[in-house]
Amino acid sequence: MTPVRKFLDRVRLMRFFFQLVADPTKTERIFDMLPIFVRSADPKQLADFETSLLAHEGFKQQWEERFVPAQPTMKELGAYAEGTFGRALFDHLTKYGLDLEFYPQMPLERPVDYLSVRMSQDHDFLHALLGRSIEVDDEIAIQAFGVAQVGSLLGVVLVAGGLLHLFRKDPRRAIAAMEGISETYQIGKRAKNLVGLRLRDHLARPIAEVRQEFGLVRAS
Repeated sequence: MTPVRKFLDRVRLMRFFFQLVADPTKTERIFDMLPIFVRSADPKQLADFETSLLAHEGFKQQWEERFVPAQPTMKELGAYAEGTFGRALFDHLTKYGLDLEFYPQMPLERPVDYLSVRMSQDHDFLHALLGRSIEVDDEIAIQAFGVAQVGSLLGVVLVAGGLLHLFRKDPRRAIAAMEGISETYQIGKRAKNLVGLRLRDHLARPIAEVRQEFGLVRAS
């Protein structure tokens, strides 16, 4: 990378962070910045990160297959029985008017690219499993889960930006958000690593059973 491009990338990343602090709900900016974030990372640290990802056999197999599953339709999700994972996902999407097809389209040139696409695809699945809303407080709690699971540096940036946004609006709310961040981070540390799992295979199961199996329950 030339010095000029390196400098411009850093400027873009700084601008992205300030935009994130101003309005963390503009998730399309996150997708736009992913290539620059990857390009700007330290090559050795990025290679080490990808090595740790590929140590998960399920993720490695999906990466080698370039497995990008079709998202379930709202009709399919609505047909699941009450109390199932699929119905919980349907209720979450319906409540907030969300679309499962909203995820980045990008070349899958390396494992970190694939991780970005798959985590984006599974984002709302995690909302349903962890029982979190789409308020900023809960969104950054979800990011903390990703930090615990895969060591996501982008997740750290998103948590920091979200907290600063809350602090600007209401410092007390930022302090309160720390509880959710801490809780989901600890759950992520204790839980089965979801990075190599095919969550769609569990939609018909009772959500309480799925949470228990994956270790996504609060510590007593």
